[in-house]
Amino acid sequence: MDWQERIEKVPDILSGKPIIKGTRISVELIMDYLNGGTGEDDILINYPHITAEDIAACRRFAATGEPLSPLTWAEFEAALFGDGEINRQPKA
Repeated sequence: MDWQERIEKVPDILSGKPIIKGTRISVELIMDYLNGGTGEDDILINYPHITAEDIAACRRFAATGEPLSPLTWAEFEAALFGDGEINRQPKA
């Protein structure tokens, strides 16, 4: 199985982060859990709508070296607040 069958980027979902198809679960989230020591069984218990194959696809996607997030925090804040300043109300 190829990761492309299970991972997608949708601009309107999580700012275009790679996600498991049909969910709002990012590859970044799954990899953070795995890298933090959370086992696959625990992930599957907490997210029963994903599968072991989805987790395997996340691992394969991460191994490509492609960014797990399209924006840095600074870019995200600048887009959200318009001027990059923190502790301001989001622009309408």
